[in-house]
Amino acid sequence: MTLIRTAGVADTEAIEQVRSRSWRAAYAGLIPQVLIDAATGPEALERRRASFTEHPEVHTLLASTDAGDPIGMAAYGPERDLPTSPKGVELYSLYVVPEHWSAKVGRALMDRVITDTRAAGNDLLVLWVLDTNERARRFYERAGFAPGEPATRTVYGRTIDEVRYARGL
Repeated sequence: MTLIRTAGVADTEAIEQVRSRSWRAAYAGLIPQVLIDAATGPEALERRRASFTEHPEVHTLLASTDAGDPIGMAAYGPERDLPTSPKGVELYSLYVVPEHWSAKVGRALMDRVITDTRAAGNDLLVLWVLDTNERARRFYERAGFAPGEPATRTVYGRTIDEVRYARGL
């Protein structure tokens, strides 16, 4: 059984462990290794720890096994780019460790994000996904998201091509 709870600063290491492992597996061959290294390097832990204080508007969820092992995470908050709705929310990240891919952990996290954002009175959920990440794109489309406009964005000093997805709540 997957347990999902709201995460806080005390969960920083578990969150970064999940995110870093997922980044390395999911993006290998899709983006330059230098970008993966920048996103998952030693500085990532401090960036995450600081983000809890610097961005209190961001909600973070942590998924774990019954034994307490961290296996997934999601972070969401106010839409950052191209706000289309005053009640729009952006899913900033949703990551699952590779050995739990296709085990419904991602779906459980997505369901919790949708439930929480809908209960808070929001009407739109958006996200950005790497245009070449077919696995993630299929996941989001199965979750009811529709692809929208593509964009070139800068991440850790490198440009990447992404597609914006959106779904009503």
